[in-house]
Amino acid sequence: MWEARFREAIRPVCGNTTTTSKWTGHVKTALASNPRSGNTWVRELVERTTGFQTSTAGYCDVALAKTFLGECDPDAKFLVKTHHPAMLHHNQVSTSQYARNNGFTKAVHIVRNPIDSIFSEWQLEHYPKAMGQLDHTGRLNVGEFGSDTVAGHRHRKEAIAYAKKWAMHEEYWTTSSFPTHHARYEDLIDYKLPTLMSILAFLLPPDELPSLSQVACVTELDAAREAYKSRKNPAFSTWNTWNPELRKQVIEIVRPGWCRQGYNVLLRKVVGEVKGIDGICDF
Repeated sequence: MWEARFREAIRPVCGNTTTTSKWTGHVKTALASNPRSGNTWVRELVERTTGFQTSTAGYCDVALAKTFLGECDPDAKFLVKTHHPAMLHHNQVSTSQYARNNGFTKAVHIVRNPIDSIFSEWQLEHYPKAMGQLDHTGRLNVGEFGSDTVAGHRHRKEAIAYAKKWAMHEEYWTTSSFPTHHARYEDLIDYKLPTLMSILAFLLPPDELPSLSQVACVTELDAAREAYKSRKNPAFSTWNTWNPELRKQVIEIVRPGWCRQGYNVLLRKVVGEVKGIDGICDF
């Protein structure tokens, strides 16, 4: 509602919001997230608003290069996608010097609640690939995720491994020693305008910020301009898909980050009180 009123008040004249160029600044900013947490979506919003190209650290995703012209350009350092340390490459044996070795001096950290992001990552990894490409919208019907079956036990093992990755990633970027702006995926869904503007204010000095008209042009969801065209599901949309015991075990594993990011509060707001979980941050 607020975003609609904002567009109505600004009355933007929206031309081509996909033309981008290389940023000429010297600061290299990481766009860090655990997989399936909105990293690519944030890239799209930032590129279309600022006009500056973004890229990916450590490798070139040829599929993404169709959307992001700077994807394979190591000099496109305005905003650089990374899932580290959730996806370690063979030559990265330690996480401690990752940011310094890659030249990052600041970061935007996008976090999504582990219940939804883990299930989404599991789906991405297991849904049949078409022509060798990952399907970012496909969904397998697994019934109760982590049920007391042979398949469910395998799901449990994988979910726990994903949870440990989520916890490691959240701690790494939350405790980083350089300036870091934290934003939740759920806030980008519910409050896209202020969340996006806070990210832009972190990236650019006041005299280089895009106009309100430019911001207004990208606040309306336009799946046709997206690289993955993935769903933008509300918070805890997969909550009832999980086996309750496994769900609680995962939250126990990620508890420090879960509490730091306020997911105990958001869960209570969206789902209500959950026995055994509601007081998990009372320590």
